[in-house]
Amino acid sequence: MERVLKYVLIMMGLIMAPHANAQIADNNKTLKISPIQFGKSYFELSMEFDMNGGKSSLQISPMALLKKDNFEEFTGIQAEIQYRSYLLRLDREETDTWMFSDIDMFAGAYALGLIFSRDYKAWYNGFGPEPIIEADVTQDILAIESGVVIGVKFTLGKRVTLGFLAGGGVRYSDIQDSIEAGLNIDDYYVRDNDSVFDLGYFGVKPRLNLQLGITL
Repeated sequence: MERVLKYVLIMMGLIMAPHANAQIADNNKTLKISPIQFGKSYFELSMEFDMNGGKSSLQISPMALLKKDNFEEFTGIQAEIQYRSYLLRLDREETDTWMFSDIDMFAGAYALGLIFSRDYKAWYNGFGPEPIIEADVTQDILAIESGVVIGVKFTLGKRVTLGFLAGGGVRYSDIQDSIEAGLNIDDYYVRDNDSVFDLGYFGVKPRLNLQLGITL
């Protein structure tokens, strides 16, 4: 765990080091949520701070992962930092922008760290008189990820924002699986391969997100 946290801190430092002297505007902050995460029982809240007169920004995004039902229970926390450089900013008062909104295009880099724990019930083929065995399985995940993104942000009216981003990164994950006492995990448990959007994925992966926000 210490190695994971150290790596995340190093990546955050590399992202922010060239911009250590940037000025954060006191009157231009945007509070955001990510509605696509709600369907997975994740709550992501972001705060973006404009810097250098709006030419760049720093976004900090903590996320809580929480669910409990009859078959599984999980808790987790993720922290992300993202630096954005705005490549194009179109003001609706100066340009005939689409949907009568300001349009901003940006490119950036990000780093994140995740701690996650999941308990769930699983069923396995047994031996002898017990053809099916129900077992309680615990899965612990530590993950880090860093990469680059490009995106667009629309300002609707004076304060509401809608943003999309796409990109990719490299993800490292350490997964520890354990089964209830009295059962040998090697006899029963085979973990499915993780897809590129699963928390336990290890490797190069795409990055997508949608955010709704309001300027403060």
